[in-house]
Amino acid sequence: MKKRIKSCAKLLTRQGFDCIIISKPVNITYLTGCSQPDGYLLLTSDQKLIYFTNFIYMKASQQIKIWQLVISDNKRNIFNLVSNTLKKLKCKKVAFEGKHLPFLEYKTLKQKLASSSISFLETKDFVEGL
Repeated sequence: MKKRIKSCAKLLTRQGFDCIIISKPVNITYLTGCSQPDGYLLLTSDQKLIYFTNFIYMKASQQIKIWQLVISDNKRNIFNLVSNTLKKLKCKKVAFEGKHLPFLEYKTLKQKLASSSISFLETKDFVEGL
């Protein structure tokens, strides 16, 4: 698992990205071992993992010790949490899985990042190509 994360982080660096938002459940499972992912995995080029999920899935997500867990609820919108984290980490080039991030979710994240200097860039088969 750690080898996969390291490989993914190296690929991020080679391609000039600061981080990637992984939304395809099978890719989250591949990188973390979490058997029932539901949310977004943020992987930075320095191998930091932050997992964003709904409070309903909190218990299953807490079993994985390799990431920081961020829980959304009725007061804390998951899109606000992701965009605020990207700003706090000072990410400039953020990759996302073009085939796996639904358009409405893409549009919402893009809108939340519009006032920042963050570039939100599509990738294809990023994790699958490892």
